Amino acid sequence: MLAFRDGVQRLSRERFDRELSELLRAARSSAAARLALLLRAGELESALEDSGHAAAVRARQLSDDAAQAFHTNSASPLAVWPCSRPLARLGAELPSELHLKRPEGYAYYALQPTTYAQALGPRHAAAGAVAVVGVRSIGTSLSALVLAALRERAVQGERITVRPTGHPWERRLQPKGAFEAFVRRRQSALYLVVDEGPGLSGSTFLAVAEALERCGIARERIELLCSHDPDPARLVAADGRRRWQRYRSIAPPDPPQPAQALELSAGAWRSLVYSSRREWPACNTALERRKYRHPSGILLKFIGLPPYGEAPLARGQRVAAAGFGPELIGQVDGYVAQRWIEGRPLRLPLHDPRHLQRLLDYLVFRSQQCRSEEGSVTPVQDMLRVNVAEALGWELPRSLQLQLERPVYADARLSPHEWIEGADGSILKVDASDHGDDHSLPGPCDSAWDIAGAILEWRLSPARTRELCGEYRRRTRDNVVPRLGAYLLAYAALGLGRAQLALLSAAADERPRLARASQAYAVALRRLATINGWQGRSCASSTCC
Repeated sequence: MLAFRDGVQRLSRERFDRELSELLRAARSSAAARLALLLRAGELESALEDSGHAAAVRARQLSDDAAQAFHTNSASPLAVWPCSRPLARLGAELPSELHLKRPEGYAYYALQPTTYAQALGPRHAAAGAVAVVGVRSIGTSLSALVLAALRERAVQGERITVRPTGHPWERRLQPKGAFEAFVRRRQSALYLVVDEGPGLSGSTFLAVAEALERCGIARERIELLCSHDPDPARLVAADGRRRWQRYRSIAPPDPPQPAQALELSAGAWRSLVYSSRREWPACNTALERRKYRHPSGILLKFIGLPPYGEAPLARGQRVAAAGFGPELIGQVDGYVAQRWIEGRPLRLPLHDPRHLQRLLDYLVFRSQQCRSEEGSVTPVQDMLRVNVAEALGWELPRSLQLQLERPVYADARLSPHEWIEGADGSILKVDASDHGDDHSLPGPCDSAWDIAGAILEWRLSPARTRELCGEYRRRTRDNVVPRLGAYLLAYAALGLGRAQLALLSAAADERPRLARASQAYAVALRRLATINGWQGRSCASSTCC
């Protein structure tokens, strides 16, 4: 099942050059700018390494200089880089368009790169020589920072980055070329494999560690530096438990929790807004943003390290200014502070006409005020075909195509429980700034996505659906009806995919809720495909339902 997108951002060389120039200039006096420069330099290095570009060597130097500047809290290592046109130092033959992948941990999962430096201990200081292997993409900047920390301790260190390939649960890394030469010259070093994760499988870390062994490195000299300690028994890679336990793994310390704050991550927020666990909606706890509630009535939610938090913060401010969301008070260390909303979540069935009117007003607002200059239906189209084949065993007809007429940053989370009704009767939308532009589908897409989400999540009757679409068209001049059927199917297919993937790692008490959500999306998917005549011919891919 598919639920995620590649997160690749396409920027012109000139635009990225201007951004790097601004960051280099700001890095002279700003720690936040030095961090942003490190993360953007890591993106560039990853892109050039992936494409085999000759300028990757100079990009690696920029990452190393930015890491040293950030780690030592000094801009002096960046003095060799001009503040105007830094890409000129990387080579005039850089591609006119750069394809940069946003690191998920920095943008979505509150990964603090400084903690990786803090994970280093006496074993590393006494190693004599340490070889750091970063796993692209996020392992690029992380490996640069770990190397800077090692060198500060007078440890002889060098680094390289790699990109394992293959199915996410069966990654492979073939030792050849620069990687094989790097390892051959450093046979006596202690090896640190650096990445976030592991995810569901652990296969990316394992691919690198096993490639090192094939190059002659003893497993006792291979360490996996990951963002958390996994339960090896739950890794879904083939023989994952045994393979993982062959290596030493270490994790950085958790960032300090805000003083007196109550952590509400991983679905814990439900305990504050529902009187009984029986009322809790399903939740993919592993993918939730980290969040805390302070006794002062402030909610701190991770929105992205600089520069990744800027766009969702701006969208959240627009939502708040229009009166649809909570007031945003400020941002620090990747967290946005907003007012905690006292009230009760909406729940089905919804009979109050004010609720539907509020939903309509919000959909009109998103369509008009959250427009996107980019957008693509291709990843959603691919997800639709794969998930329908997996769920129903049907190959959709080629005539079924999603249309992109009004690109927007969708809200993408329109379930009733995402709305809070206060004691004064106000109805506010929470969690409205980032899901339409994170690493999950749909990403920037057509305005029909949120219309479809509203219809399915609020379980609108045909009459209410016609009323909603008619009034939406009158106010926006966007006739969404001709393209809505395909988006309804795609929304149900994605909901099913998310629930199925969440079930793979869910705790026992979460599984029944996810199973019910999965079944509901599966029923909707079959019904929509049948009534529209999109069953297609059977294929041999069905694994659920």
